[in-house]
Amino acid sequence: MKIAYLIVVHKNPQLLKRAIATLSSEDCAFLIHIDQKTKIEEFSEISGENVFFSAQRIPVYWGEFSQIQATLMLMRQAIRMPTDL
Repeated sequence: MKIAYLIVVHKNPQLLKRAIATLSSEDCAFLIHIDQKTKIEEFSEISGENVFFSAQRIPVYWGEFSQIQATLMLMRQAIRMPTDL
């Protein structure tokens, strides 16, 4: 993995799916945090060998520290991932 896309989402699963399809390559991974306030079932169609969802979900509020917390969780997850994905 040379590129790690860190994505924090709360709606528009079809837009996320399209973005992943457009940006996907052999050298990238998508690490996704879905807001805890969102029904995760809405994102059930999104999958792939280079798509990883955050195991821990927190409620994210616009303009609050929770946005940074979600991003930091994804950064930690990316650092722990093997580089040969």
